[in-house]
Amino acid sequence: MRILSFLSVFVLLLIGCEKPAVEFSPKAAHPVNAMTLKKSAPATSYEVSGTVKSWKTEQIGFEVAGRVQWVLEPGKNVDGRITDADQNLISEGTPLAKIDPVRYEIAVQSATAALDVATMDKQIVQIRYQDTIPADIESASADARLAEDDFARIKRLQNQNAVSQAEYDQVSTRLQTQKLRLTNLRSSLKQASAELKAAEARITVAQQNLEDAQRDLEHTVLYASYRGQISEVHVVPGSVISAGSAVLTLQMMDPIKVEIEVSAEQSRLIQRRRQVPVRFTMPEGTDESQMAMVYVVDPSADASTRTFTVTLLILNKQYRPELPESLRSLSVARAAKIWPLNLNEVMGTDSDAFLVEENMLEHDDQGHFLWVMDGIELMQTMPDVMKVRKHYVERLGVRIPFLGNWVFQPVKFLDAGNDINSRTLIAGNLEFPEGNKDQWDGQSVVFDSGQHWMLRPGDLVHVNLGREQIKEGYYVPVEAIYEESGETFVFVIDENVARKTEIKVDLPDRLDTASTLRIDPLEADRFSETTRIVVDGVHFLKDGDKLFVLGEKE
Repeated sequence: MRILSFLSVFVLLLIGCEKPAVEFSPKAAHPVNAMTLKKSAPATSYEVSGTVKSWKTEQIGFEVAGRVQWVLEPGKNVDGRITDADQNLISEGTPLAKIDPVRYEIAVQSATAALDVATMDKQIVQIRYQDTIPADIESASADARLAEDDFARIKRLQNQNAVSQAEYDQVSTRLQTQKLRLTNLRSSLKQASAELKAAEARITVAQQNLEDAQRDLEHTVLYASYRGQISEVHVVPGSVISAGSAVLTLQMMDPIKVEIEVSAEQSRLIQRRRQVPVRFTMPEGTDESQMAMVYVVDPSADASTRTFTVTLLILNKQYRPELPESLRSLSVARAAKIWPLNLNEVMGTDSDAFLVEENMLEHDDQGHFLWVMDGIELMQTMPDVMKVRKHYVERLGVRIPFLGNWVFQPVKFLDAGNDINSRTLIAGNLEFPEGNKDQWDGQSVVFDSGQHWMLRPGDLVHVNLGREQIKEGYYVPVEAIYEESGETFVFVIDENVARKTEIKVDLPDRLDTASTLRIDPLEADRFSETTRIVVDGVHFLKDGDKLFVLGEKE
């Protein structure tokens, strides 16, 4: 009975000590850093910087001396003159420069005349050797035989004392004379043979002199031996140069070389003729990747840096920048040339008329005209799209060459008002949309300098020395990846809520904090360029947790 009372009191005490229930507040948002997924091909520890250089560079000069008539300007792309193994011309090539050929033309004419004289001298000697002297020998032989017969008859008569001594001596002397004549003619024949050989030798010399003169005349025009670009010009038209003097510097642009510096260990891994990927940025900002061939690995290291230079060869190509997006829908023409009208000051000519390059002049049924730029003058910034107007002109007939590359012509505007002055600009060599003038609006023009090389000497590129080329995709830091039960996940930020998303990724055996990995969602089109994920603290998150984004990481 006492025990029951004790238990009753204990239960009452427990009931009296029971605390009221506690209501828990919602879980606080996790502070995290985020990143937006973007497709890229990131650099790796195997990627090094390389410098683009010209594979072949040479200073070209004439083989003959003379006064320079003209020379191309720097930046001009040229083709080389190519011959086959038998020196037969395959490609004419682009003329680079020219010297005054008059003296060499005269030399060719003189050598031609000398060859003609030598040829005629040979013909004269040949006639003597083949016709005249043999005929004389035949006649002298007949006379000698006749004299011998007379001498034999007179000899018999002398034995019979039937002739006088004087008659005998006369016949004997005639016989000796005929024999001497025959001997002289035979000697003349030998001499004529020698003279014929000498005449043939003179013809050979004259032919050689003519070939030399013709070769010198051909060498008054300078050609390249390979396709390239003029990087520098060392003379101006009017200069007198000697044979072998540098006229211009030509650099090969295709293929072009890339030089990189590697360590001793890397140099041993790079095999000659191996191909490696080269990555570079195009002017419009897009990344371009192309394979390059390992051309040579220097056999010795640089003494100061202890690195080895590796030379790569990469095929280069030309491209033409596209019009800005805002202009592609417009019917605009491209202008390759823009000139001012104040060239009289440069040329030193009379200012009564305007000078224009003759290639800028166009012609229709009403006469010659120029495209005059409207609303913009010399020393003003050109807008993206310029307006032009057709103005008819009268050609004044005089043609004025300038530096051998341009020919200017004075013109008079027939329909010009006060808006035409020395600061006015004109456009030329218009290229119409898709080559059809009817698709042009008749006034809109953009300046276009033409084709450009993809890689130029001095550019910087990135060379991947790894075994495999990095593919473009979504690359994230290793800290953004969560692994559980052999599966990998990332946490996608969906309206500040963590969404656990399974991904595909190849995890290497060892990772460091600087590693980035390429990920792909299991569901197609699950990721986009606007998808944001958590990049740190993923091991403390659960699907559905609220997030507070502290900052964005690249």
